[in-house]
Amino acid sequence: MFVPFAVFPQAEMHIVTHTFSDPTQMVAAVRAEILEIDPQQPITESSSIERMLSTSIAQPRFNMALLIGLAFCAVLLVAVGIYAVVSYAVARRTMEIGVRMALGAGRKQTLRMIIGEALRVVSVGAAIGLVGAFALVRFMRSLLFEIQVTDPGTYFASLFVVLTIGVMASIVPALRATQVDPVVALRDD
Repeated sequence: MFVPFAVFPQAEMHIVTHTFSDPTQMVAAVRAEILEIDPQQPITESSSIERMLSTSIAQPRFNMALLIGLAFCAVLLVAVGIYAVVSYAVARRTMEIGVRMALGAGRKQTLRMIIGEALRVVSVGAAIGLVGAFALVRFMRSLLFEIQVTDPGTYFASLFVVLTIGVMASIVPALRATQVDPVVALRDD
C-alpha cells in the first residue's frame, strides 16, 4: 500500500524492491540511489523478505519445537510406563498363567488376554485424556494453525497413537507370558 509521507508521516520508512537476481547484490545499488536523493538519510537495516518472515515466525516456531519435544517425551514416558506395568503384572501372575496354560490355554489366548487387559487400562486412560483435552482446549487456541480446536480427526489420530503405543508396549511382556512353562510356574510356588 502506498501512502504519501506528507499525508501520513512516520518515524521510519520501508522500501521494498522486487528483483530477479540475488537480493543481497541489490542492497548496495538501492543504498546508492537513496543516498543520491538524500545524502543525510540514515539507512539502518536491509533484509530480504525471507529473513523478515523467518524472524516474524521465530517465536511460534520455537513454541512448536518445544511442544513437539515435550510430546515426544510424553510418548516415551507412556510407552515405558505401560511396558513396566504390564511386565510387573505378568511377573505377578506367572503362576496363574501357568495354571491357565496347564488347563489348555494356548499361546494365542494368553497373548490376547495380556494385550486385551493392557488395552482396557490404556483405553480408560485415553478416555480421561480426551476429556481433559476438551476441557483445556480453549488455552491452546493460540498455538493452533489451520486446525479447529475440536477437530475430530486430531482427536481420533491421538487416540489411535495412544492405543498403538499401548499395544506395542505390551507385546514384549505378553510374549514373555506365552513362554511360561506350566510345570515350572506351578512348582515355583
